[in-house]
Amino acid sequence: MVHHHHSERDHYLLGLAPLSLLVCVIELAAGFLSGSLALITDGFHSGIDYVENRLNAYIAHRATLVSNVVRLRKWGFAISLLLIGITSGLMLYEAILKLAMSTTEVLPLWTPAIAAFALAVGLRQLWLHLKVPKAYKNINHWAQWLHLITDVSASITALIGTGLSHMRGFERADSWAVIGIVGIIWLRIFVAIYEVYIYRSPTSNPRWHCRH
Repeated sequence: MVHHHHSERDHYLLGLAPLSLLVCVIELAAGFLSGSLALITDGFHSGIDYVENRLNAYIAHRATLVSNVVRLRKWGFAISLLLIGITSGLMLYEAILKLAMSTTEVLPLWTPAIAAFALAVGLRQLWLHLKVPKAYKNINHWAQWLHLITDVSASITALIGTGLSHMRGFERADSWAVIGIVGIIWLRIFVAIYEVYIYRSPTSNPRWHCRH
């Protein structure tokens, strides 16, 4: 029975990976073709999301083999937070770059459709994430939840940016939205760091010892 649940755990994590890779390829291609920084940034973010899905699947497997589960999950948690910080930093860089540009360029009409597709995939991943049994919701699951929230936020920002680029006077609205979203993301990261590495939640909490 334990091995059966472990297979479900791996299946869930590895099942998210192809979705992230698909979005990465489509958004990068569309971004470079259209010149959309929002799509390029979101595409790179989806690529890092793919890496994290594979990482969490590996940790879920190793947690069944090692004795110090807490230490393993803390390392995985730290790597996940680092990936979240990198991707949100890319979003911030994009926003500052757009604000610094003296000229604006209207994107092709099909670019919002690409951003909407990425958002739909992100929401699908969130739905799959919520279906995970409560017993599997450890700190690595939590870190991936933060990453998926970041992913959806980036897709929403890309959708707003590509959509408003067609409206006169709103060319830079997406950049300010990105700055606000990044601020919220980094606040979440700081809260997570405080709880895990400073406050140090009691190791009796089941989230530290999930071995599935």
